[in-house]
Amino acid sequence: MIGVNFMFKSNYFYLNAKPETTSLLDFFGDWPWYILVGQIIIIPYFLLIYLPFYLEKRIKS
Repeated sequence: MIGVNFMFKSNYFYLNAKPETTSLLDFFGDWPWYILVGQIIIIPYFLLIYLPFYLEKRIKS
């Protein structure tokens, strides 16, 4: 996505800069820290969502 942002001079997913207006990203620090903090927050949620599928697969095998 960073390549797409560079090619089209865009800012998809706010990878290049935070939005100009006030947002939750303001609490996460400046670039690139807000990207890292966001990943630290989101990864456990993805694992929690995946957990039922993982357990079902383990039970079946």
